[in-house]
Amino acid sequence: MFLSKFSLKTPLQQNQLHLILSQQVYGLHRLLKQAFNDSFYLFREEVIQSIGNNSQRLYYVLSTEEPKPNNDVFDVETKRFEPHLLVDQQLEFRVRVNPVVARKTPGKKNSPRHDVVMDAQRQHLMNLLNITDAFSVKNVKKSELKERVLTEVKGYTARDLDSELKTATENALKTWLDNKAKKHGFECLSFQADGYQWQSLPEKDRRAGFSTVDYQGILKVTEPQAFLAQLYKGFGPSKAFGCGLMMIRPAW
Repeated sequence: MFLSKFSLKTPLQQNQLHLILSQQVYGLHRLLKQAFNDSFYLFREEVIQSIGNNSQRLYYVLSTEEPKPNNDVFDVETKRFEPHLLVDQQLEFRVRVNPVVARKTPGKKNSPRHDVVMDAQRQHLMNLLNITDAFSVKNVKKSELKERVLTEVKGYTARDLDSELKTATENALKTWLDNKAKKHGFECLSFQADGYQWQSLPEKDRRAGFSTVDYQGILKVTEPQAFLAQLYKGFGPSKAFGCGLMMIRPAW
């Protein structure tokens, strides 16, 4: 595997391309793809703030082949990525993911996937309202469910409800990460999850998009081979849109 750092060539930092890349994530995916043949790769965008409120966007790319040597858009630095991990080794990690959960829908063969945060909050609101059939409120907005709770459930204030929804969100994000850890050879010792936001994809459909969450913390490797195998594949869906690449380094 190869780990590369892509940065826009200096003259391009200030032009329209910089703006396009910051807004059109699928366009970025296609642009990075030109640096490879048909090999698999993951990428992650990081914004580096500098003096004067200027920013530089860097793109870390994990790939099965080395990027092509000539690139008209990016400066590229590449090194081999072949970590040798041990059982119980602790690593600092950070990863941007699109966390989803699958829930069965009556009459449908495949379980549709839902945004973990929105699902957790809707489930909590439904529990407060004693609603057991999620399909019955499929088209009801979350804001409407919140209003119903404040109206129909005694003793609730908006502040109380927001606090409970925050806790439900934190628990859901912890569960999502713990489930990945159990399946893929690591244990999460500590973490923070923040930066939750909706990423729109107007280039595909004006209503299309996905949510992202940034995790960072300390993990312990329990099965090195299983962990590395998933590290190379990426975590969660939306990999073509900059999700799933976990950056690791030894925790000292």
